[in-house]
Amino acid sequence: MLRANLAPVEAILASQQRRQLNDGPTPVQRLRRLEQHLGTDVELWIKRDDLIRPMCGNKVRYLEFVLGAYDGARADCLIHCGGITSNYLAQIAMVCAAEGIPAHLIVLGERPETLQANVLVEEVFGANVQFRPGRFGTSCSQFKSQLAQKLKDDGRHPYVIDHPFSNFSAILGYMACYIELTGQVAEHDAPQPDHIFLCSAGNSYLGLRLADDLAGNGLAITTCPPLHWSESGLDAIAPDREAFLRKKADEFREFCGASFGDPEIDVDVSQVGDGYGQATAASITAVRLLASTEGILLDPIYTGKAMAVMLNRIRDGRFASGTRLLFLHTGGALNLFTYAKAFDAHAGSNH
Repeated sequence: MLRANLAPVEAILASQQRRQLNDGPTPVQRLRRLEQHLGTDVELWIKRDDLIRPMCGNKVRYLEFVLGAYDGARADCLIHCGGITSNYLAQIAMVCAAEGIPAHLIVLGERPETLQANVLVEEVFGANVQFRPGRFGTSCSQFKSQLAQKLKDDGRHPYVIDHPFSNFSAILGYMACYIELTGQVAEHDAPQPDHIFLCSAGNSYLGLRLADDLAGNGLAITTCPPLHWSESGLDAIAPDREAFLRKKADEFREFCGASFGDPEIDVDVSQVGDGYGQATAASITAVRLLASTEGILLDPIYTGKAMAVMLNRIRDGRFASGTRLLFLHTGGALNLFTYAKAFDAHAGSNH
């Protein structure tokens, strides 16, 4: 059972300021109709982090610690930057509206003629949104710094979500998720998983991986990033994603004073396709399949790609009979509604 030694993980979480935003735990459900459709004797389960809050998802777990730091800094507004399909920016807008916090969001790219999905949500929820050309990594940090200085000149006290605490908050959020899952297993509200799959560029994954390493449970966890490493804007910092994640783990070890060895990184980029924000035939098939068999919406650029990885491994016979796979649904279904043309192009692809 996933309860070997949770004390080190609990101590790390207890050391950080946190504003409660998630009343959880999020449910864990069996995907029996999907199993039947696939004709597999592998058990398929899903943890519904897409249900943390209406239209939100896994970034709410991050924001509990971000807003804890925000409170500690006595800030009066929040700044972040991301891509046009960023689920994080949309969830910041929603949470900040509910918490009465002015949100300043920088979206990389040109303002679309018609606002849809996440960018529409950001404006509807009252965030101050500006569109800027640039790429991930260095551009975002530069833009956030410039905006922060402007707000300071205007007498404001902004809190900027940026490296390194932006990484730490995400890791902390998914350490908390790991503790939540162990509680569900102990209460028989979830099975003991053998393998977890999720879509993560790294931070959510590291939270689970490091928590499991500290607890000594030895759980297999695979992350399925939504973008190629060359798109991240971080290739000047580390030669590949695995090296970068080990660097993040080292930074987190120093930050929290914990003692753990180098994590065993399991990254699968086989379903990224043409890159970030680009739907693939396999991701669209995965979205249609889970929707038609279980009534659960994924999206074609994040969770759909991670589901495609898990489905391919099942079809390839990678798991023994009775193996329990847990898919961690991190949310993002709003992005589905900007990919109508891609779904039209692959009509009927439910297999």
